[in-house]
Amino acid sequence: MLEALSEHVRLFPPGPFGLIFTSTRGSVVNRQSLHRSLAAALRTAGLPAGITFHQLRHTYASLLIDGGESVTVVADRMGHKNATETLHTYSRRGDRMKRATAGATESAGRRRRRSGQVQDCPCCGLMAD
Repeated sequence: MLEALSEHVRLFPPGPFGLIFTSTRGSVVNRQSLHRSLAAALRTAGLPAGITFHQLRHTYASLLIDGGESVTVVADRMGHKNATETLHTYSRRGDRMKRATAGATESAGRRRRRSGQVQDCPCCGLMAD
């Protein structure tokens, strides 16, 4: 992540207000343009319209936890003050969230496999880029 951010800053130096992510004019990115960008990304990925940034955040954290990542690491990545906050937030999401997350990621994986963008890892069978 740090490498990607460093590369972004190298290619697009901060503007006059010190902003790292700006509009094409160098100004603050407004909510409407963020939502348009998200909608375009969802279409490109073949995901359902209407997914929100907040849902993506919860999906990311849930995938990390379900994948066995340390709750402390997840808390740090999510910007939570401690692991207790993370446990409180994600331990009560229940089976419904797990099923929705699994369905969405599996569906995306199938589309990526069909398009040739990804293959299964030969040693473990998980998707590998």
